[in-house]
Amino acid sequence: MMLMPDEDGVFNCEDCEYRTPDIFDLLDHCAMDYFWSVKLSRRYSFDLFQFLQALNELADDGDVDHIKDLTQAVALAFINSSEGNDTFNKFINENIIRSNIDSVIDDLEKMLKDENESR
Repeated sequence: MMLMPDEDGVFNCEDCEYRTPDIFDLLDHCAMDYFWSVKLSRRYSFDLFQFLQALNELADDGDVDHIKDLTQAVALAFINSSEGNDTFNKFINENIIRSNIDSVIDDLEKMLKDENESR
């Protein structure tokens, strides 16, 4: 099946009358799922299709700040992966540690807030 928008930029479902200007919406309607794996290291791959879908959803929501943050994070991952497996693995480990620390700090803040409110 070749997907192509009509002259108005609208995609049409081949099985029904469904029409949409959003390719990701059409793929969801047709229950089609794609995975485009880009190898970043021996252990990690990046799903380019999922990234594009996430950017599209954020654009629909008008969430420009989140789009920029996500784009910056992905660019950072690609830059670090181009430096070799050792650098990329250090980058991944550092991000895991930071993520876990942020979670612990959030939990502590919530616990302290709850404790303070119960007094």
